[in-house]
Amino acid sequence: MAIKKIKSLDGAGEVVRDDLIMTNAEAGVVGKAYVVTSGKLTAAATDVRPQYIGRKTTAAATPGVATEVTYVRNDDLFECPYTTSGSGVPVVGTKTYDLNSTLTGVDADTATGGLTEIVSVNTTDATCVIKFN
Repeated sequence: MAIKKIKSLDGAGEVVRDDLIMTNAEAGVVGKAYVVTSGKLTAAATDVRPQYIGRKTTAAATPGVATEVTYVRNDDLFECPYTTSGSGVPVVGTKTYDLNSTLTGVDADTATGGLTEIVSVNTTDATCVIKFN
């Protein structure tokens, strides 16, 4: 499982784009966090708010190829896994968690960045609902 949009708080539909080009030699991954840098999609940093979430797997190519992504709005809610090296669980209501190293979920051990707000947690499935700050 990776980051997946589940709804918008204002009921707006999903904004999907398929015209953005990946950075040269970078693959598109479903559920991965991306930003636009120098006019091309590239992987976000773990502590940077993503602008887009991947919707399609795209092979790495040079020059980069177009892929399909969902635009991240301020009122969008996403479901994703959380990862921990121990028994860490994200705390609901906390606005301090960063993304994990694969950019496909929350790092439950890194509560210092302020990137995501934890809306709910499912400890059985090790998933959470988040909102990007």
